[in-house]
Amino acid sequence: MQKSEDNPHRHAVFISFRNGDGEWAAVALDMVLKVEYGDENVFRSSRSIRSGYEFTHELQTGLRTACAVLVVIGRQWLSITDDTGNRKIDQVGDWVRREVGESLVAGIPVIPVLVDGATLPRAAELPPDISALSVRQSVRLDRKQAESDIENMLQKLRQAAPGIGSPPPEPPERRPAVRALPRPVQVKKTSATARIQALLVTLALRGALSGKGLSPDDLARRDALLRAVNHRLRGEPELALAIVLGLPHRPTDAPRSPMLEQLEQFAYTGQLGGLVP
Repeated sequence: MQKSEDNPHRHAVFISFRNGDGEWAAVALDMVLKVEYGDENVFRSSRSIRSGYEFTHELQTGLRTACAVLVVIGRQWLSITDDTGNRKIDQVGDWVRREVGESLVAGIPVIPVLVDGATLPRAAELPPDISALSVRQSVRLDRKQAESDIENMLQKLRQAAPGIGSPPPEPPERRPAVRALPRPVQVKKTSATARIQALLVTLALRGALSGKGLSPDDLARRDALLRAVNHRLRGEPELALAIVLGLPHRPTDAPRSPMLEQLEQFAYTGQLGGLVP
């Protein structure tokens, strides 16, 4: 497999996670990174794999276009087993193992994201082909300091993979004779962006992304509101308003979800006041 510097099409960040272990963190990272780099430059399988397409091919494509991989590791990442009681990480066909292994071979930055107090696995706890993960510099994402952890992760990611979001090079026949070196992608940071990131992670921690306790109708409403929030964050208030105004009417006596009301308030007004405790 080619090294990342030999592959001009590597422009995305790939989020690797295990079902049943830290999905909320993967979704929260996805939302933050989409604001920073755009949907097309962030791969998370649950969102990025298109309906009706062969998932193996889609995952391989996501890995081939990645110039950095975030490996979300919760407390159960190593110990989750299959129906026969064997650890999934020990199986050659385990997709998390394959994602990590192929990324290590490709020579791109592989950054473990340790969630809620999880520790970096030791080499002896890992299959030999991914044991190098045990010596990769990690970042943390903990509940009590989510905002600062997100900021730290973004800083480390920019340093490790400045090419995220860069366009593909022009075909050789279209290049001018003298060509300046491309500049690294610059991402503008503002205090508002930091506050928005805090909102997203706080909502995730409070159950907005897990959907715990929500009825099927409320889950559908939550998904629509998260799309509206994403439009707000991307500077598209008209699209956000269109989604909010198109939501089904709720009977006045229907149970109210404070979390959904907070999402709807932000999607409708764009105001953060009172949303982040």
